[in-house]
Amino acid sequence: MTKREQLYYLLVAFKRGKYDIPTFCRAYEGVFYPDVPRDELTTSELAVFEALGEVVDWFSPYEEDLKAYPGFRTAEQVETAIQKASSDLGKQSRIWEVDGRVEMSVREIIDQWDPIDLLSIAPGDEYHSEIEEVEELLRVTRDCETIADGIFTVFLTAFGEDVFRKTRQDCIEIAKRILSD
Repeated sequence: MTKREQLYYLLVAFKRGKYDIPTFCRAYEGVFYPDVPRDELTTSELAVFEALGEVVDWFSPYEEDLKAYPGFRTAEQVETAIQKASSDLGKQSRIWEVDGRVEMSVREIIDQWDPIDLLSIAPGDEYHSEIEEVEELLRVTRDCETIADGIFTVFLTAFGEDVFRKTRQDCIEIAKRILSD
């Protein structure tokens, strides 16, 4: 993943509750600094990520820091900055955009694929959490190989190699179908 994709991923993961504020801040600083990915970001994306960085850099979970140094930021201020960055970027970037048609397409393709032959006997939402992970990946990259690897890993992790018997090549074909919709 490029640094740009990692930055978008962090925003999506935070929104989904996968990171708390301190973890988000550490991860953000690890991706954005010391080498700001200026060559990967548009001017407007850079402005949004720099503004977010200004808040993230000054986050402190310690009450005594917040009292002693008025420049430190609270968890609430960081969360507000993350929400603003997400909103601003959502207006600018197709990668960040959540398109209902794309989500339905992913669901339809994976359900038609039925990678462990389960839908004939299981509820229609059997692959719900796996589809959400694939959709999350699609929000940060459109690289077919990366998406195929993600699909393979998601289903292998969820069902194990005894149940999930598809190959990486099978996952590449599914990734191509998803990307072509």
